[in-house]
Amino acid sequence: STGGDTGGSDTGASDTGSWSSCVDTDDGAEDLFGTGCDYYEDWPFDCGLWDDAEFVAYSMCCVCGGGLSE
Repeated sequence: STGGDTGGSDTGASDTGSWSSCVDTDDGAEDLFGTGCDYYEDWPFDCGLWDDAEFVAYSMCCVCGGGLSE
């Protein structure tokens, strides 16, 4: 048969980056549509589009490059 898995090892790409050591800092703040950082985890390309005076995705949400690294 053709196609499919070629065999090689699947162990090379464990994620040890900042995802596990970052905490969102929105603290209940919401964007223009009433959503917080949880929304941007599913829609990261929306980061910054719906910010308002109390919510800034790029500084509050880990997925947008903000949050607090621990």
